[in-house]
Amino acid sequence: MRYLKGKDEWPYFRWNVTSRTQAQDGRYIYDGLGKLRDAQIIASESLKRFLNDEQQKSLLEKLNDPEGYITWGELGKTFKEGNHRPILLIDEIDKADIDFPNDLLAELEDPSFRVIETQQPVTANHKPIVIITSNSEREMPEAFLRRCLFYYIKFPAPETLEEIVKLHFSDDRLINIREKAINKFKEIRHGLGRGSGKKASTSELLDWLRYLSGLNLKEAEAEIEAIEKDEAQLGILLKSKLDIDRLPKT
Repeated sequence: MRYLKGKDEWPYFRWNVTSRTQAQDGRYIYDGLGKLRDAQIIASESLKRFLNDEQQKSLLEKLNDPEGYITWGELGKTFKEGNHRPILLIDEIDKADIDFPNDLLAELEDPSFRVIETQQPVTANHKPIVIITSNSEREMPEAFLRRCLFYYIKFPAPETLEEIVKLHFSDDRLINIREKAINKFKEIRHGLGRGSGKKASTSELLDWLRYLSGLNLKEAEAEIEAIEKDEAQLGILLKSKLDIDRLPKT
């Protein structure tokens, strides 16, 4: 992926964090078992029974390649970028293990590392611009927060919301559907008031519009009008039974 289209294109990398993500994964993952397996295949007397000459050559080249068994992580890829300072998005950091944020600091602060298995040095030509997102499902460590510039993204203003929706659903035939869905979405969001669970957000609105865009126009309009009476459809926007029950029925 790229950003700043124009005379130059600057690199952009996205690291999607999960509960199993380790900070080291951002640099690289080395397939040691895969290399052992391939070495055993090459050494096998029955090699020619399973691989033709071209396959044998390819396997031998992989074994002799220092990077043959390295899968570069998103951070490792930014270090290998040469022309521009890259952007690295670390998405939903609060999904990871509790130690991940502090472990990540060491990975980000050192602009060089060595691939332990091959002793290959990797040095960043440009330290990446790092953007980290969190859903605030848990608090981040103080040591980590001290090194961050915090920015809270508010729910978009009405005109911004319309622009976001238009970017995702630009088909002119959906103009009326977009407008009606946005108005109904705002009505539902406002109708819950304070004290609700997870507020319906932009992502839920986009999910709903993906569903509506698969219907013909009459069906979509009917679905929008009747959404308060349809718990299955409401479940696209609202994520708890309590909120569905609290919503005023028309």
